[in-house]
Order: sequence, then C-alpha cells, then structure tokens
Amino acid sequence: ESLNMQITYLLVCLLMIGALAEEWPTMSPENAKKLPHLNAFLERAHQDPAGLARHLHQSSNATIANDVTVGTKKANAADTLPVVVAHGMGDSCFNSGMKSITEASGNRLGVYATCIPTADNWITDTIGGFLKNMDKSVEYFAKRVRADPKLKNGFNAFGLSQGNNVIRGYITKYNDPPVHTFMSICGINAGVGAFPECSPSTPVVGSVCSAITEVLGDLAYLEI
Repeated sequence: ESLNMQITYLLVCLLMIGALAEEWPTMSPENAKKLPHLNAFLERAHQDPAGLARHLHQSSNATIANDVTVGTKKANAADTLPVVVAHGMGDSCFNSGMKSITEASGNRLGVYATCIPTADNWITDTIGGFLKNMDKSVEYFAKRVRADPKLKNGFNAFGLSQGNNVIRGYITKYNDPPVHTFMSICGINAGVGAFPECSPSTPVVGSVCSAITEVLGDLAYLEI
C-alpha cells in the first residue's frame, strides 16, 4: 500500500510538472540569444516552478499583502453585492494575507467575498504575476467569475497593485457579469516608466531583475 501511494504521488507530481510546463511560453533560439536573462527565467519556470515561486515570493519587489484583522461578519444586507478581490504581482490568493483581506472585506460588508487568482494553485498563481500575459490573466479572471453562481448578478471589485489591471481588463473586455463599483488600491492603470527598486545587483532577485530589465523599452513588444 505504501509503494502504491508513493507511485501515485510521483504520477501526480509528473502530471503537475507537465501542466506547469505548458503554462509558460518558450523562446526561439534567436530571441534566447537576445534576451539571455529572460530565457533563463523562463527555463526555470519550466524546470523548477516550485523553486521559482518561492524565489519570487521572497523577493522584496513582490507585492505580498500582510495579514489583517478579519473581524466578525455583519448581518447580510439582501441588496448588497458580493466583493471580488485581485492580488498584486508576486502575491497569491492562496497566501494568508490575501485570504484575510478577502474575508475581512466580506465580513465588514456582510456579503460574500472571493479572491480570484491568476491560476489554479499557489505555484502557478505566484509565477503568473510575472510570466502570464495580461490577456490570459483577464481571460482566466472572467472564466472564474462566470463559474461562480454567487457572482451572476454582478459584483463590486477592488485590486491591489497589478490586480487592478486584471480587473480593469475584465471591465473593458467583458464586464459580464458586470462590475458595479471598482476601487483601485495602489493601481498602475496609467502605466509605469520602469520597474521600481529592481536592478541586477538587488539581493536574492538580481537575476529576475536582469530579465525584466531586458524587456523594458523597445523589446517589450518582441514576440516570444
């Protein structure tokens, strides 16, 4: 029985690695030469997704929400809409901070609240903030919204950092079910001029910063 469990666990791990490998793009040999740091970053996402997710989570540049006081839930108002939350870059709906923020917002208003990730698990949700393009992130957000029957009549939404771009993209592209009120917290909907406080010399995440630096500017629109 123990051997069977080990074999089952190994098969699950192999299937998960295969699914993760399909999640991220790969680069052509020509582009890999032009963008060696980004290519190394992508290769690690394929070969060691769990390690890369931990690396990104520990980064000083990741927007990781802290735990908040949840509080008790107020009496539910029948005409109050549910709340949808979207996390920032490097964070995850599966982290305790985002869980507590989501629960606290629902309790404060006395409504159903849910955090919609960029992928199905902590590893892909964490990496997705860096490697999943915005179109795919918005499509996944819309898919999760439409799959939740509690959101069928619309909802209010707020995002943290990059999560605001996902919500704004959903409103612009779909908005069905509709967002009635959107609150952007530390959002970047007007764009950014550079990646803040991130350089190749940054401790721990210097290699990540090198990859990001390569694609800021003219190469930002290079197909990979």
